[in-house]
Amino acid sequence: MLSSLLNNSRSIKQPIQWYIGLSVTSCCRRLEAALVGIHGTRMGSPVEIGHGLTIDLPREIRAAYQEDLFPENTDVVTRNKGSDNGLSHYGTDADLSLFEIPTKTVLPRLSPSARRRLLEIQEETIRELLHIVGVTPSELLAVGVHDPGVWCVDTFHDNDLPNVSFRKTNSQSQDANGFSDEYIQSIQKISPLFQETLCDTITLAARTGHNILDAFSAMDLSTGGQGGPFLPLSYWAILHSPDKHRLLLDLGQEVRMTFLPNSSHSNKMQIGYGSAGVCGGLIDPIVQHLTDGEQTFDEAGRLAVQGTRLPELSEILERIALFDVPSTRSHWSPFACLFAAKQVSAILEQAKKKAWSLRDVLYTIAQSMSEHIARSIRQQFGPILNDTEILIAGGGSRHSILVKQLQKELRYGEWTTLDKLKILPNTLDAVAIAVLVSLTVNQIPGNLPHLTGAETECLLGRFIPGSPQNWQRLIQHITTAQPAVRSLRSAV
Repeated sequence: MLSSLLNNSRSIKQPIQWYIGLSVTSCCRRLEAALVGIHGTRMGSPVEIGHGLTIDLPREIRAAYQEDLFPENTDVVTRNKGSDNGLSHYGTDADLSLFEIPTKTVLPRLSPSARRRLLEIQEETIRELLHIVGVTPSELLAVGVHDPGVWCVDTFHDNDLPNVSFRKTNSQSQDANGFSDEYIQSIQKISPLFQETLCDTITLAARTGHNILDAFSAMDLSTGGQGGPFLPLSYWAILHSPDKHRLLLDLGQEVRMTFLPNSSHSNKMQIGYGSAGVCGGLIDPIVQHLTDGEQTFDEAGRLAVQGTRLPELSEILERIALFDVPSTRSHWSPFACLFAAKQVSAILEQAKKKAWSLRDVLYTIAQSMSEHIARSIRQQFGPILNDTEILIAGGGSRHSILVKQLQKELRYGEWTTLDKLKILPNTLDAVAIAVLVSLTVNQIPGNLPHLTGAETECLLGRFIPGSPQNWQRLIQHITTAQPAVRSLRSAV
């Protein structure tokens, strides 16, 4: 199903560079797309959003992804095993199921038929965007494609990780979320390696004739980074304000927080990022399971608002740290959403055993989640949040209980939704991907080493040539750009 989300007028004068961003959301639920025009070749050039689309992906694609989400070589170990692998982190006394990831596991994948269907939808979406805005195929410089990716866990041994429960450690040194240094150092032994995209981008380039950029994590990984987050700089280019700081609070499958300094503090080192664990990735599967598939999510929190708090469930949520996914450096991990589906089993088991109502479960989760998010924001960004405008995005931005409680907990500044800025949240990442492509084409590094841990700034994305004519046109544009970072060899 195609639905138009925005259509801004093309009022800014030429010349303009046109790019398309395609973003497949976690669990392959939707394809978000945007056609974006960039006026200039420097960082901070005006960004014009031509049009946006959101496409609900067919059941066959979602089902294929879910089947491969936890392949056969991902072992579900016995209950109360007594060790925490750092991804499920239920703790030794939680009395709930744990799971582990064996070495050399590849997660996730899509079947060939699902990849072909996704390819057809992406091809149709590109044509639809160009037709609606009136941009000819020869005017489109490149298409950026992003999806959850195929990752290989190359180095991981369960016995390397300490037997540590969340917030129950004698360690004096802890991170912002209460994990001990010993625990975080052990988490760093997990080495996710980017393998490939879920989307068949090579065939997409051949069939459409458009130049494609994908694999944005790969170059950052090659320079010693963790592969992400790679969108904060694009978010800043789209959403920064000339006179006030902003905090982008994205309540999607995962809770992502991006600090965007105003133009007078535009040093890239000021841009911040943090994560507060899962959001929709926890709530949506619980709704689906406890309604036997009749509902897939709690629209606007209409079920949760009818419930009351369950003290016992609140204690369980705190004890097993269900919302947290500890990771290295800036709390980014390619697995943050991937394992939310497995964590759901903890709540479902207790809900069925105690005969809790769905409404009470959802209300309790929303209350506990909002408290956790607010605590994470204060811990990670508290000193710089005075008078900061909070931009709220993602599906959770329409959850009445969650948002109301967050506004009660966080009294920093004005709250604004992205639609007031003429950017609907359902296309934010697609717009950001298009902007990221423009940065690479204009020779501007897209990664932020202070967030990813990379040794140096670098251009992000792998070029896949389209037709000879489109490829030649792109190369001609690239050769006129002045690289923001030059190699030592170019100075010789």
